[in-house]
Amino acid sequence: MRILRSNILAAILCLLPLIPLWHYDFVSLQDYPAHFARLKIASEYANSDFFQENFSLQFFKGISPLPYLALDLFVNRLLPFLDTDTAMRLFISLYIILYAFGLSLLARKFKLGFNLLLLHNLPLMYSIFFHLGFLNFLFSIPMFLFSIFVLEKFEENIKLNSLFIGLLSLMMYLSHIFAFFAFCILFVCRFVSRREKLRSHAYIFLAI
Repeated sequence: MRILRSNILAAILCLLPLIPLWHYDFVSLQDYPAHFARLKIASEYANSDFFQENFSLQFFKGISPLPYLALDLFVNRLLPFLDTDTAMRLFISLYIILYAFGLSLLARKFKLGFNLLLLHNLPLMYSIFFHLGFLNFLFSIPMFLFSIFVLEKFEENIKLNSLFIGLLSLMMYLSHIFAFFAFCILFVCRFVSRREKLRSHAYIFLAI
């Protein structure tokens, strides 16, 4: 009974910020209006004379290795079914849920107390970057947590887990390059510190 109450408390602490996210008409994250305006213009550009007269969409001008596309890809897939604001709120909600799920996987893998791990990570989950509205960077963090979990389970199924790491690496890169580089550094440090053979991790190198 005590464990059940503890898990319920952990879930409430984690999901509490979802209430104001869905209750209020305005999402009070600093960069939210800029994200909303960009996605709104892009989604209605073809059917709006005003947008075509006042804005120019040049997707491939000045190609950069910093895509920051996770939010755009997610929202644009949902626009045929939802409005821009609802799709963006779903994206933020997904970040919160995936962050908690990633922590639970790591807690189980490393035999740590999930509730204690969650309490330590709440200031990171709802950090200054959350309130600034750095949505792509935020989404890269759960991908980073999942990548660590898969990396620790790598030996159980080398080919399948290499595929997962490749997909997660792609999602981190599309979200924010910092998380991708952080995972690469973690992987190299883990590889060197354990003095593992290059052949055993060739699939991961190729996947990344």
